[in-house]
Amino acid sequence: MLVYTFFGKVVGLFEELGLFFPIAHFGPKALLFPLFGKADAVRTVIHQAYLRNQLVNSEEGAPMGVGIWFEMFVKEPKAFLFQNSDPIGSLKANVATAVVKQLSNRRLEVLLENRDALSRKVREEVSPTYSQWGFSLGST
Repeated sequence: MLVYTFFGKVVGLFEELGLFFPIAHFGPKALLFPLFGKADAVRTVIHQAYLRNQLVNSEEGAPMGVGIWFEMFVKEPKAFLFQNSDPIGSLKANVATAVVKQLSNRRLEVLLENRDALSRKVREEVSPTYSQWGFSLGST
């Protein structure tokens, strides 16, 4: 996906692959793109992340190192480029914080058996933030 900016404003967004002539879509100002504009390529493939050793205490007081695997993809390329300077790093930090918050002080058997329900709670907690940054969160 290409996002075209001209003098700092987004002037075009192209999702289709193929041969593309900017002058046909933007007119004569496309000749000034090399000087005053740019085209940012945004990858909309699924990004996967694995965060290791997030420390969580169970209700019984047993410390556990939890590994978190999640996937995300870019849903809104303009927000992805301009809302946050490091959206992937920020999303990793928010997911790690939400996991520690949601999993702390739960019974050990709940932590080991109810992973689907716990992953839904993590997604619900971080959903307002990551949607502002142009992401959609998949499996957690």
